[in-house]
Amino acid sequence: MGSGKTTAVIDYINQSSHPILIIVERQTEVDRLAKYCPSLVSLSEVCEDTGESRTDALERHVMEGFTPISRTF
Repeated sequence: MGSGKTTAVIDYINQSSHPILIIVERQTEVDRLAKYCPSLVSLSEVCEDTGESRTDALERHVMEGFTPISRTF
């Protein structure tokens, strides 16, 4: 059983009133965090929808004040 690190991150994200940039190693981690944190914007999904590169989507969402999540580039 885990030690609660991801749960602590989820709680922190959901309680934060400031944008946070989240980069994780695996897409499964992106999916799990996005499922439990409605404020997150998955860059993978944005790129699929818009055709943007992850770098362009990241820059745009940070500038707009969103909390993006992505796997490592």
